Amino acid sequence: MYQCMLSQALFVKTDVESRRARNVWGLLLWQATEIWPTGGWGSLEYSSRRGKPLHHMLAQHLFTPVMVGILSQPAGSAAHSAGLTISSSKWLFVRNDLPRSVAGVARVDAVHLNGSRTTSVVSHPFDSLAPSSLQRFDTTVAMHACPPTSCVLVSSVIDTENSTVATNVQLQVPPY
Repeated sequence: MYQCMLSQALFVKTDVESRRARNVWGLLLWQATEIWPTGGWGSLEYSSRRGKPLHHMLAQHLFTPVMVGILSQPAGSAAHSAGLTISSSKWLFVRNDLPRSVAGVARVDAVHLNGSRTTSVVSHPFDSLAPSSLQRFDTTVAMHACPPTSCVLVSSVIDTENSTVATNVQLQVPPY
């Protein structure tokens, strides 16, 4: 049952991240609870009101005022960089929904699953990200430092006061 709930959380997480990265507005989750203890759409259990893994992801980073993540674009799409001969491009994005501007550094670290090391993959400073705006950084070439099956990517935004504003852990391949 728990694996069903994790699958639900990862599916919704991927969907929400891709929509926010494309500046889609008006995301609505209309079913918060469900009466059967399944891996369905509800994020709260009906009888106990305990949060499922999806509810935790919603609160921790999917609907936070500042969001960071990595978006993959397949080859041939509008966002794919011209001249690259690889199968897809990777974009680091920062989304600001605060009522004020945000400045800082967007960075990506690769955490190797065998526990051997954490590698800094890419770091992009940005001066002022206006309210309700989105900024993307092409990180395709840098992402090849992290083999998809042996590490996860941790993206974060650190503001000018050196405090972490947003963090997101992303798998590079589906968890089959």
